[in-house]
Formats: sequence, C-alpha cells, structure tokens
Amino acid sequence: MKKSDRHRLILDVIQRTGRLRISDIARESGMTEMTIRRDLEALEQAGALSRVHGGAVSIVSQSHSPRYQARILNNAENKQHIGKAAAEQIREGETIILDAGSTTANVARALLGRRNIRVLTVDLRIASELADDPGLTVLLAGGVVRPVEHTLYGTETQRAFAEYNFDTYIMSASGLDAVNGVTEYNPDDAFVKRSALAGARRTILVADGGKFGVTTYAKVCGLDDVDIVVTDEQGAATETARAAESAGTRIVIA
Repeated sequence: MKKSDRHRLILDVIQRTGRLRISDIARESGMTEMTIRRDLEALEQAGALSRVHGGAVSIVSQSHSPRYQARILNNAENKQHIGKAAAEQIREGETIILDAGSTTANVARALLGRRNIRVLTVDLRIASELADDPGLTVLLAGGVVRPVEHTLYGTETQRAFAEYNFDTYIMSASGLDAVNGVTEYNPDDAFVKRSALAGARRTILVADGGKFGVTTYAKVCGLDDVDIVVTDEQGAATETARAAESAGTRIVIA
C-alpha cells in the first residue's frame, strides 16, 4: 500500500472513531507496525492526530481547526472531484468570491485555463496559484494575514465584499448540520463568510462527506442560505444533505 493510501486510511479511521490501534491498522493495510509508527509520526507533525501508547487519537475539537497541512491530506481525492464539479458551475464572465481552504484550493485548480473570470479570494495560496493565468483576474481582499494558514481576516477583509457586486460565492465550511447549519472553528472566519454571503447573488458550498453532521464553534448561516452544495456520495447520503434539500438547496454529487 502506498504511503498516501496508508495516510488516508489512518485519517479515515481517526475521523470515524476518534482513535486507532497500530496493530489494527497494520493488519488492515498489510504493512509492518514500524511503518505505521512512521506514518503516525509524520501525521502528528502535520497536526493531523496525536500519538498515544499503541496508537493515536484525534486532536479535533469544536473550537480548534486542524492545521492546513493535515487538512490537505484528508479526503484528498474526493476534494479534487468536488473542486472540479464546483468549477463547472461557474460560467464565463462571472465574478466570484473564492473562500479559503483545502477544498476551495481544488476549485481554484479546476478554474485554471478558463477565460474571463474575476476572482476575489481571502487565501494567499489560492491567489498565488491563480495569479499567472491570463484568463483570470485575481483580486485579494485586505486584512490581517493569519500565520500558517496564510488567510486574511478582519474588518478590512469584510469591507472588500461590499465594494463590488459578485455573482457567486464559493464557500468552504468546517461543519454542516441539519440543526446548526454551517459553522466554522474561528469566529473571525465566520464573520468574513457572512460578509461574503451578503456580497454575492448565489452561494455554492463545497464540502466533503466528513464535514456533514459536524458542528463547530462559530455559526455562519443556515442551510437555507446556501443555493448549491457540492459534495461526495458520503455527504449526499446524510440527514444533513436531506435537510438542505428540504430547505431548497440543490445537492450536486461530484
């Protein structure tokens, strides 16, 4: 089994159960326990989990987001498909807000090569990736740069969304729940997202199945404030997705 596949297996178990045993993962993957220990060490350094005697446990809480390096490893293939499906919803000539995050980074990559699209983003990584594409016009919101994440927040960031009229906001989320709606770990990010919502005519939310049924610290909006949710088969099969459809949101399966 390739290292990337082992990492996905480990992260999937951690996400579903909150902990894992080295012996169980070694047996399921067919790899030695020494190899699994090295995998756990690498994932701990990326901020994806915490090692304990005989295995590892989740470090995710309602108020602290996993590090970016850990998030890009989680459900990476599904996020690529979601990014492509979301980009297909964007038409030539649109002006869009592209949120920060590992899933929206895949939307950005799927937009490369498109023509006559104007993109405002709060993610410095996304801005750098899109900057040299001649068919795209890239704008950065102002504000404070968050270390490690390389994202923007604050009153200047929120003010940027009021300066223009946007067609579409492509939003990421830390959690989606039938009762609690769309939530974020950080209140500053929730404020930015609410401002972006107010500045666009429609909202497309991109989220893999691991975000469904999850509630984090800061409320962003209700499910009925989102026009389209682009997700994978796991997300589409949840009670949260059914609640979103009942509220008038369209579900697109990548």
